[in-house]
Amino acid sequence: TERPNPAKRDKTWLSNARSHRTRRHAMKKTLLVLALLLIATTICPAFAEKNHGGSERKTAHDADDAYAKGDYQTAYEIWLTLADKGSYAQYSLGRLYANGQGVAQSDRTARDWWQKSKRDIGQSRVLLSILPDPSDPQYTYATLHEKWQPAAAAGDADAQYKLAFLYLTGIGVPQNDTKALIWFEKAANQNHAAAQYQLGKIYDRSNRVPCAAAQAIQWWEKASRSDADAQNILALKYDMGYHWNPHYPQDECRAIALREQAAAQGHPEAQTWLAQTYMYDQPQCNLVANRDKARALLEQAIANGGENTRKQAERVLYALEHNGRYPSP
Repeated sequence: TERPNPAKRDKTWLSNARSHRTRRHAMKKTLLVLALLLIATTICPAFAEKNHGGSERKTAHDADDAYAKGDYQTAYEIWLTLADKGSYAQYSLGRLYANGQGVAQSDRTARDWWQKSKRDIGQSRVLLSILPDPSDPQYTYATLHEKWQPAAAAGDADAQYKLAFLYLTGIGVPQNDTKALIWFEKAANQNHAAAQYQLGKIYDRSNRVPCAAAQAIQWWEKASRSDADAQNILALKYDMGYHWNPHYPQDECRAIALREQAAAQGHPEAQTWLAQTYMYDQPQCNLVANRDKARALLEQAIANGGENTRKQAERVLYALEHNGRYPSP
């Protein structure tokens, strides 16, 4: 009987280990690209509509410029031409109708546009959830801040959160990040999870604020006890945040645990990330590859995600079915 060759065995083990590291490196590289795309389209919703060619890019910028200058009629006309191609234009049309800017004020039409864009635009989802339907008999969306202001001033956390979101998006009031932050912070200090999540996003964008990353993490950690959006974005920061800001701590295993929580709540982005994680063993986090679970997560993300998330989930599903090879862009 041939005796085992230790040198050959060690060589085989080393080859397998290198192969595993290579696959993990390729997965990390793909995850980073996915992160860039999702962050670009989440933090800057107009990204997809402003970066796909000369004429369309110019038109989208023209709409934003016209809106900033108070030329709402021009903004309306431009966004209407883009509405069949982009969710940001749909969201923006909803704002015009909610405020009665360049069009007749209409709560119903505003909601119709936000319904069209809610899968891709987080602001649309929140506005649909906080603004009354059917409309308040005494207030339109353009004047609803007058109803919430006294309750917010009296310390009602939910009213503070709603008022903050009106300032964040410019519904019925001039858009004002500073006032949004003040009201979000008041609600967040009363353990309002959605306010804590939004507050973390504001600090994440505030690179000029000392310790902004630490403050963002602090608020997202509090919100992550129940909020799927907070769980998802916190996982992204623990996994990839150091690529953009060295002050974000790296904790791959914590990221996986958070994505498990968010995916269980039906969060399509978290499901997409988690599926890619389950394609390979993650021994450092005691996770064993489970391709069936990965497929189930991807099918859910494709069924329920927005356009950008669906595209990414479809890419990952392709890789799952083609031995880790991703389709050409």
